[in-house]
Amino acid sequence: MKIHRLLGMTYYMLNHKHSTADDLAEKFGVSTRTIYRDVETLCEAGLPLYTTQGTGGGIHLMESYRMDCNTLTETEFQNVLRTLEGTRRVDPRGQMATIADKLSANRQKGEVRTVAMDFSPMDWTVAGDTEAKWHSLHEAIEAKRRVTMTYVNNRGIQSNRTVEPMTLVFRTACWYLYGYCLEREDYRLFKLSRMVRVAITEDRFTRRDREWEADFFMDGGNDAELIPLHVRVDARYASRAIDQFHIQNIIFMEDGSLEAKVRYPDDGYLIPMLLQFGSGIEVVEPEEVRERMACIAKEIANKHQ
Repeated sequence: MKIHRLLGMTYYMLNHKHSTADDLAEKFGVSTRTIYRDVETLCEAGLPLYTTQGTGGGIHLMESYRMDCNTLTETEFQNVLRTLEGTRRVDPRGQMATIADKLSANRQKGEVRTVAMDFSPMDWTVAGDTEAKWHSLHEAIEAKRRVTMTYVNNRGIQSNRTVEPMTLVFRTACWYLYGYCLEREDYRLFKLSRMVRVAITEDRFTRRDREWEADFFMDGGNDAELIPLHVRVDARYASRAIDQFHIQNIIFMEDGSLEAKVRYPDDGYLIPMLLQFGSGIEVVEPEEVRERMACIAKEIANKHQ
């Protein structure tokens, strides 16, 4: 993860004063392009790094520099600590937890926490499975070994994949694997919860010169057309509607119900999303979605007679 890499690079340069982009890329398992971006980030944060060309060239830390214990403000320090501690449940014995323990020693006694983070799976029924996948994939990334899996995309289609794993990414309560898919010959994001029979192979690979930020929203079908969606939701589902449609898109009615007008992807998630409200939702428009909901409601009724 980036914060771990930046901390690692900072302490490495403090101890060694000089390195090369190739050496740092090998040490931290990223591309040289990423290392140069990290150098820019560290320079902007106040670490006096500079680069030289030719024999003996590379990345240098100013000889006279010593890290000031007050480099981070108290708020910045606590935010870094909260982020590191947020990984503890998914990786309780990993490097992030170790760093968090070291930083926790500097916490003021009796300090009140104002921010807390938890990156562990929300669904307790699959938490152990997700944690096991997380550790296997992290091991494969560190060892630069390919992984195989059966993957279920957002249309429910299963396919066998061989992937060069590059980065574990956390987004909106879910973990993803970013990597290069050999079957698709392209970069992909794979949701851990949809992976089946994950296995680390003996095949090694060289990390590719591309990072997850460029493809973060790639997840097998997020290019669906956005359509105008107008719904009415009963009062008993108001809180769920606010979570789903966002309060700025909602009009509250006198009886406690609400109406939402949004633009939503017309993909495999649309109907399941609407069905989570049961009989508490009415699609006003578009008419085509309204008709689909009516057909599905009839099918459900027929199966439960």
